Amino acid sequence: MGDENRLWSTPDMDVTYRSPSEWSIRVISDDGGLVALSQEGEPSRLVDTETGRILHELDVGPYLHIGLFTDDGRYLFTSKNGAQQPDWRIWETQNGELINSFAPPADESGVAFSMTSDGRHLVTGSPNGTVMVYNLGELLNGSDLDDALIRRIEAHDQLIVQVSISPE
Repeated sequence: MGDENRLWSTPDMDVTYRSPSEWSIRVISDDGGLVALSQEGEPSRLVDTETGRILHELDVGPYLHIGLFTDDGRYLFTSKNGAQQPDWRIWETQNGELINSFAPPADESGVAFSMTSDGRHLVTGSPNGTVMVYNLGELLNGSDLDDALIRRIEAHDQLIVQVSISPE
């Protein structure tokens, strides 16, 4: 079997997808049909897990740090976080089109991301301890971060590494 990454289905525990170990699986769509892979220095790949076919190569920068699919798998949010040049992008998964891109301030660049279950909001946790809630629809329609910002919560005085959202 060699060095490889594997996705397993439940409950039967069949291997549904394999990728070479040099490619990291960064995110899996909710239905398991898509994965975003990254390898330093290479364009990230959006792959159909059923066929193994590379659907699109996405220019997310030197390395995809965080990926997040919308619940319906229609869009992929990517983040290349770095102290120098944070960069967020939203991609349409069917055609690989870049929908919007953002360069947030480094102290608000977000190292943790989540979407509400209704797909209406993107929530980020930042290095400066701030939680930001954005209107995802506005971001998908081309708005910038300031215009799409719904709420800024200065909740902590340290790095936020994970955000979760209750379905209610």
